[in-house]
Amino acid sequence: MSTEIDRAQVTLAMEIEKAKKSLILANAQIEWCSLRWDLSDLTERTSPAAKKVIAHIRPMQAQKPFPTDWADLLRTLIIWLLEEKSGKGEIWKLGTLTHIIQSARKLIEHLVENGAADDIIGISPAIIEDYVSSCIVSRNTGLYYISIRLVSLLVDRGVAPQLAGIKFKPARQKRNGPSHIPPTTWNEIVALGCAYQKLRARELPEAKRNDFDFLRYYTILASLLICAPSRVSELWRTAADIVVLTNPLEHLEDVSEEEAENLDFKLALVWHPVKGGRPVIKPIPMAMQEVARDCVEILRTYGEGPRSTARWIMDNPGVLPIGNEIADLRACRETGTITSEQLKRLFGLPEDQKIGSYRLWRSKFPRTVASHRKTGGGVGRRDYYCFQTLEAEWWKLFKKTWKEASGADWPYAVNTETFKLEADRALLLIYEGQITSVTTYQNKLFLQTPSVKGLVSLLGESTTNRSLFERLDIRLPNGSYPSIQTHDLRHFLNTIAQRAGIPEPIIAAWSGRRNIAQNTVYDHRTDAERLRAHGYAVADYDEAQVDDLLARQVGQAFEGTVAPPSIEVLSATEASVRDLNRQLMISITQFGFCVGDLKSDPCPHAMNCLSCARLVVCKGAVKAKALIEDKLRRLKGQRDLLRAHVEEGGKRLKNDRILPHLDAQIAGAEDMLLALNDPGIEDGTIIARRDRRGAISASFADRVALFAAEQREIQASRTAVENG
Repeated sequence: MSTEIDRAQVTLAMEIEKAKKSLILANAQIEWCSLRWDLSDLTERTSPAAKKVIAHIRPMQAQKPFPTDWADLLRTLIIWLLEEKSGKGEIWKLGTLTHIIQSARKLIEHLVENGAADDIIGISPAIIEDYVSSCIVSRNTGLYYISIRLVSLLVDRGVAPQLAGIKFKPARQKRNGPSHIPPTTWNEIVALGCAYQKLRARELPEAKRNDFDFLRYYTILASLLICAPSRVSELWRTAADIVVLTNPLEHLEDVSEEEAENLDFKLALVWHPVKGGRPVIKPIPMAMQEVARDCVEILRTYGEGPRSTARWIMDNPGVLPIGNEIADLRACRETGTITSEQLKRLFGLPEDQKIGSYRLWRSKFPRTVASHRKTGGGVGRRDYYCFQTLEAEWWKLFKKTWKEASGADWPYAVNTETFKLEADRALLLIYEGQITSVTTYQNKLFLQTPSVKGLVSLLGESTTNRSLFERLDIRLPNGSYPSIQTHDLRHFLNTIAQRAGIPEPIIAAWSGRRNIAQNTVYDHRTDAERLRAHGYAVADYDEAQVDDLLARQVGQAFEGTVAPPSIEVLSATEASVRDLNRQLMISITQFGFCVGDLKSDPCPHAMNCLSCARLVVCKGAVKAKALIEDKLRRLKGQRDLLRAHVEEGGKRLKNDRILPHLDAQIAGAEDMLLALNDPGIEDGTIIARRDRRGAISASFADRVALFAAEQREIQASRTAVENG
């Protein structure tokens, strides 16, 4: 074992040294010891809204760095991931690489805190198993699979051979259901509407603000998101000539003219999906059509000048754009020089600011600054700089800053395999300093796209900036300020579409998703709302807390007709309900509730719920009914296969026990479904079986004895295997 550890230590040291000399680091000009690696140039940004890939070499929850050996391991993992793609001639998607690096930081942070080891070689398999198990418990399947991949990478590279024997349990398939992301409330939507009404005009009615354009621009972006369920990154893929369809039904198939007249959707926008695919027509509800038109027009207005400049630069690459308002500066091309006063006008600086105090000038134009010469003295002194040098440095800096802002090489605002958008056609295009709450100047030399970070921080709570609602003093009924996440609006629109009864395929098409099953992730209706949508006249009993629900159920007697012979409507006098009332505790099963006392003895009917009298199901529970129907289909399939096997002469140990067990389960499921489908039983009534009808009743000791007997039977049935 010591020899294996020695080999692993040598391999780890060699891999780290090899990673330090990687050409990837050299080409990206990244220092190995840096705690902040900018990998943006090594990834593909699918949208200008995507953030830079910054790999922080430190724990997720702390500012201090990892110990040296662990920091080197994280850096080496990143290099391996980059080389993996580079070797195939591919490049990482920005979001994917960011997610993997964050997962690697979480894994290493756990190992440092719980492993009590100086490096990966000293980590025991139990520490890894505990970590991945916690991922399963927290239902973080993404982190689970990435962690397994990282561990496998360490084993394959020979730096963690002690982890090779770990057998990871497969994570359960994620069940369809509402996301943990809460939808925006109606009150928050009203607050956003108030901000829109205040800012849609040219000026605030109460006073002028130096950050007016900043507030107005990002409020308009948020208002456009509430018109149709789109991802925020799709805004940055929108063209200035965005198609505003006055009758979107002309572009849809299988809709008759008569049907079209009765629909509210008379306006639509064409969106380009960030995940690829053809453009999607997303109708705008009638109540939001005026808002959609205003938003598009306002954003177009802000981008008119920048798009004109972009077109000029595309036609004249490398030539400094000089606007008509400073047309006299064009003479500098002929003279070859430009004065400090002219530079101030070119950069859009205030009259009282000196060019030497402008940070961009000092840091980004070193050759032009070095070309400085002066004439005269005193009041008549004039400072001159080389215009050709200025123009050359500007062009290099312009292309660099554009790529940082948009994620694409000039002249593209978006440049992916599925969608290309040139800068002069981008809807969201602004000058540097045009939309900001900090600076008071703007120049027309540099173009950029608005920051998605600015939109996020303005709508939500921030420790550094005041939100839109704080600045405009717009509050919720409880006196607090709203906090909205951009994706919340997509959840909100999907939920109100579900409440309106819009068919699932239409909701999926409206949201731009291929898989209709994903609708459930965005459906935040309560169980009561779902029951009412299916015609049940139910109260809000299932919207209450679990303990309150149970207290109400056990505290009242349910009256009504008794269903088929093996089913009854429980009353408060039933023994099981008395036990429930005494214990004030139940166990939840996939079909309903179990009223057995599982504290004193393990369940004697485990996995046999459908044939057990302890199972309690609430009438009107759509999900429970669907699960019972699905279980019934599978049980019948298993029974039919087993019967066919026996009839054809097949033999299998314990067939005489399995078939009666399946019959009892099937009978229990059928009886329960008869009661759940009985219109004479009121929704909200709890239902249970009268008897177990075939379920095995045994104490824990009896089950142990039964297991031992079965093992002896298996052993006795074995026969020797003869060759030939």
